[in-house]
Amino acid sequence: MSKHSIIRILLIVIVVALNFICISDGIKYGSFAGIIMALGSLTALVFCLHLLKKLREIPEEE
Repeated sequence: MSKHSIIRILLIVIVVALNFICISDGIKYGSFAGIIMALGSLTALVFCLHLLKKLREIPEEE
């Protein structure tokens, strides 16, 4: 694995961990809005990763 891919995976793991901390805090304090926003953020992250994967699959046209 290259250094760039290790950093990318580490960033994804950190963001997902922080997102789950936000979800657990929302559950702890009974904040429905906090839970919904954290789940929305997680959904946006998954969608962004999906788009980045599609972008890498497109061949460069020159």
